[in-house]
Amino acid sequence: MRWHIAAVVLMATSCAWAQTETYSESVLYSFCSQGGLACTDGDAPWSLLQASDGNFYGTSSGGGTGPSRACTAYCGTVFKISPSGQFTTLYSFCAQGGNCADGFLPGSLAQGSDGNFYGVTGGGGTGDAANCTLDLLTSSCGTVFKITPQGVLTTLYSFCIQGGAICTDGFNPGGVLAEGSDGNLYGTTTAGGMNGSGTAFKISVTGSLSTIYSFCSLGGTVCTDGSSPANLVLGSDGNFYGTTIVGGTNNSGTVFRITPSGALTTLYAFCSAGGTCVDGANPGYGVIQGSDGNYYGTTSSGGKGGDGTIFRISPAGVLTTLYSFCSQSTAGCAGGASPYGLVEGSDGNFYGTSVTGGTGAAGNTGGGFAYEITSSGAVTVLYNFCPQGGIDCTDANAPMAMIQGFDGNFYGTSLAGGANNPVTFKGGTVFKLTISPVEPTAAPGTAANGATYISGGLVPGSWAQVKGTDLSSVTRIWDAADFAGLGNNLPTNLSGIQVMVNNIAAPVYYISPGQISFQVPSGVSGNASVGVINNGVTSNSLTASASTSSPGIFPVIENGVNYPAGVFLDGEFVGDPSIQGFRNAKPGDVIQLYATGLASSPAGVIPSQQTLNGVTVTIGSTVIPADFAGLVAAGEFQINFTIPQSFANQPAGSYPISVQLAGVSSPTTINTSPPEQIVIPIQPQ
Repeated sequence: MRWHIAAVVLMATSCAWAQTETYSESVLYSFCSQGGLACTDGDAPWSLLQASDGNFYGTSSGGGTGPSRACTAYCGTVFKISPSGQFTTLYSFCAQGGNCADGFLPGSLAQGSDGNFYGVTGGGGTGDAANCTLDLLTSSCGTVFKITPQGVLTTLYSFCIQGGAICTDGFNPGGVLAEGSDGNLYGTTTAGGMNGSGTAFKISVTGSLSTIYSFCSLGGTVCTDGSSPANLVLGSDGNFYGTTIVGGTNNSGTVFRITPSGALTTLYAFCSAGGTCVDGANPGYGVIQGSDGNYYGTTSSGGKGGDGTIFRISPAGVLTTLYSFCSQSTAGCAGGASPYGLVEGSDGNFYGTSVTGGTGAAGNTGGGFAYEITSSGAVTVLYNFCPQGGIDCTDANAPMAMIQGFDGNFYGTSLAGGANNPVTFKGGTVFKLTISPVEPTAAPGTAANGATYISGGLVPGSWAQVKGTDLSSVTRIWDAADFAGLGNNLPTNLSGIQVMVNNIAAPVYYISPGQISFQVPSGVSGNASVGVINNGVTSNSLTASASTSSPGIFPVIENGVNYPAGVFLDGEFVGDPSIQGFRNAKPGDVIQLYATGLASSPAGVIPSQQTLNGVTVTIGSTVIPADFAGLVAAGEFQINFTIPQSFANQPAGSYPISVQLAGVSSPTTINTSPPEQIVIPIQPQ
């Protein structure tokens, strides 16, 4: 939808997270389920991603059917799992035998814009293994690979093929690849390069690799520019951001920015607050960019408790420690230890896991926990793993990073635990944290026109809203993923939220705890019943009147004034000229005005453009025939009109504005408390 539809959201009730929610954990899949100690379905899975087809894809660091002794138990797999838990092994590494030319020990996956998945393996490949060393495995260098959703794998690059004893192209790649705006993939190796301390590289989807930076290029015994980099993330400025595990001026790791061409800037060196490293140390999982433009990440050690931190860092390098994990490596360490990476939820808060600690009892270290943290540092524990104690941990042990699914729930993997752990002492899980919402409540009189906020006025195909409490657990608008598989249809379910109008599922555009914006289904007339379903829990029902016409101009609120959603032909908006991109209207200006509810229109589909005749615009007492009026998008009418020259003789000011069709006019006020006018600012020539 265009920007003016988003203006409806600006009037929404507070978007705060519903703190009354609870979370329940369930295991979607336990690894090593296919018998034997070899774990042919995989062992010790890494993180997940949810692909455009709605399924989850991930890798396991061990197991599989790879036959080669070169990887022993560390071959690894790529797997697919549906949201309901249907599991498929797509590929087992080291399938080519010998020295595992296809790689082993895979890292996390990324889905490219071409729909395929891309990743790295820490070992294997056809590089000169004599020049690569890994602590846990036989000598091997690593690869970059592509794999289709059907499981067809292509090795794009084998590290250490450029010759020399130092592997100038790097070896032992890790983390997850990031796709740049140029369509290339960017990543890091933890070792090799010109200085033996790792590299940042760029690789095309066809396998052409170039090293853009070799770490420890500034010399010195501590590698002031960092050493052993973790994965990269593409920032909104087009540059990449990442961390190094060690190096920096205090040899405790860094946060850095690097351009696509390889110009590196160290933003922060950890342990800058003194010998106890209260600001954290050893950030091993990179950073993510928050919706506020800052970057967020974790350190595996340091902090006031000594067991890691959660931090925020600005693009300029100003670091704030948000939370310190505790220093007790016992089951009593309720504050957690060894944090993994973060994900930003649709509510604007961040979610992550601590690999150990918590109130669970896995051995003497705790089973780890899942938590929520606000941007100001308030932490809430969502679930403590292994609450039954002992070594069984059938609900998972040692949780890795989580993601938020399209349904609003959280999904993740654990390195250990699951139904088969007591038998094999291997395994791990894919788990789900299900949000258990309280009963949603729709507020009386709030089933209303989406532009005027007046109760009733529900026109088939128009935009409407309902307000209340606990209507949703998340705040978001629809995005491209919500349209997957719908063809020309509109989504009727966002993150488990539905609106039912006369028992018909309505298209849903915006959800939040306090407001839902939806499209009135076709055929609704008379008194309509409106209710909200929040992940299977149904609200009370409201009754609102439906009609064939109830026009409303979408409002845009700027500096406390309600302007119409209108745009000039040059792309600037109608409104307060003190705000960049806005200006007053003048005689002769052509304005494109946007409204809903002028007439019934198709619902549930992306419609073709339709023209309306007889539409007028009234400014003050001046009636202006529309130059054009018609349906241009789902529930959205565009009205083009010209400011008459007669306004050159009238005083400057803000005039009430309305639109009319067949004798029915939009109101000149919107239904706030108290009601407020919607006005257009006009400046005479």
